[in-house]
Amino acid sequence: MNDSAEGFDKDVLDSPEKTDILNLNSTIQKLLTNDSTFLDIGAYLGDFTESLLQSNPNLKGYIFEPTSENFKILTEKFKNNSSIEIFNVALDSDAGEKDFFVIEDASQNSLLNFESANSILTKTKVKTETVDAFLSSRNNISNLDFVKIDTQGLDLRILNGAVGTIAKYRPSILTEFIFAPLYKNQGSYFEQFEFLKRMSYCFAGIYNTHYTKGGLLAFADILFIHDLKYTKVIEVLDPSTNYQCTDYFALLEENIKLKLICEERLQLINRVSHEAEERLKIIELLDTELSRIKGLNK
Repeated sequence: MNDSAEGFDKDVLDSPEKTDILNLNSTIQKLLTNDSTFLDIGAYLGDFTESLLQSNPNLKGYIFEPTSENFKILTEKFKNNSSIEIFNVALDSDAGEKDFFVIEDASQNSLLNFESANSILTKTKVKTETVDAFLSSRNNISNLDFVKIDTQGLDLRILNGAVGTIAKYRPSILTEFIFAPLYKNQGSYFEQFEFLKRMSYCFAGIYNTHYTKGGLLAFADILFIHDLKYTKVIEVLDPSTNYQCTDYFALLEENIKLKLICEERLQLINRVSHEAEERLKIIELLDTELSRIKGLNK
């Protein structure tokens, strides 16, 4: 396998988030058609839905956001798009009314309390529903091609509340995995992998990776594609294929290696050039001496 960062755009190298977004959007578009339906669970400010609609404005979407302020922003943002329906509800493994923990950074709000005692938060009540119950109440949904889940430690519980939906539609799933202890009683990433394995899904991509200050993996978004669809989407694999690397740190490391190699070769060229100049001087001296000797012999 031959990976190289040679010729890779510097702006992309300087922006790993941009690289992730471009690669993810490109992959998702291969999984969608003009009449596809998707779920955006934990929509926050609607950036994910916006990115899908930019490439395919005909998509039908159901988006869920329990934070009331964000719900208002989403309602205003998509008010002119009748294909997007927004719900001020938290999806979970069961229906009811539960505590919802809120901090200043609304992207981190969750049904789970925070592990850190330094987190300044307020607590409110929100309604919860399962994906299965939501879909079964809507008879007009004939297809579901994509599900995105980003719910701060609740992703596994939401998947458990969507077993019937997943078995029926086999949508591609982009779900957050949390590896560091951020929330109390957060879902086990081992169990999350096991769940998707049992549902016959393939691990297809990892995006938006974040690390702790100590360099350990904290959380990431992981794409899963059902076995039946995966075999249709993936290209023919061959060990001799020149596979593309888009990992920011790996490419950065490759660029550093290439730079060092170029510098070493440049130093070698300069050294050889210097030696060549010295040898030319010797040749010139010899030519001069030969000319002198030739003149004496006449």
